[in-house]
Amino acid sequence: MKTNTEQPLSLDGPEWSGLHQAYGAATDIPKLLKQLNTGDLGSVLVELWSKLCHQGDIYPASIAAVPFLVDAAKHRSDNRWIEILHLAAGIEAARLLKEFPLDNHLEKAYRRAIGQGLMLCAQRLDAELAPGWEPALPSIIETFRGFPRAGEAILSLEELIDETWSKSDAGNFLGLKSPLFSRE
Repeated sequence: MKTNTEQPLSLDGPEWSGLHQAYGAATDIPKLLKQLNTGDLGSVLVELWSKLCHQGDIYPASIAAVPFLVDAAKHRSDNRWIEILHLAAGIEAARLLKEFPLDNHLEKAYRRAIGQGLMLCAQRLDAELAPGWEPALPSIIETFRGFPRAGEAILSLEELIDETWSKSDAGNFLGLKSPLFSRE
């Protein structure tokens, strides 16, 4: 078994056959992860949600997939990066809320990816998002910061968020005083 490393599993490695997803062995997960930037994103994400975060349950393959989800989101040139990051945040929320243990050989790569996901959100606060995805950004940020219930609350308040609310206000809304969340 791999030692605790910051490197994620190889998408072409045999380790995936020893991991489980909602419907059994995770042998098909690497192929789906590779399709995040090349295939039909909608259908790929539906399949990944179903297998990796099925009805709020997660699996060892879910943890192994997060570094690839964050990396795919970083490399999206359109505004759909947030949809990929939303799945990573869903996995993190389930992990935190259900106290899902991290396998030793996946932990460093997973935690590093969560940090990178948070930084990606910070870098893209002013990014144009697809209509309806605006509340997802502060929700993802809160989940990646370790507050999944706050992330859920933000999404549940979606209808109360005024259409004039701007993503640049997300830092103030969340109480983040870092220069990363400043427009200046």
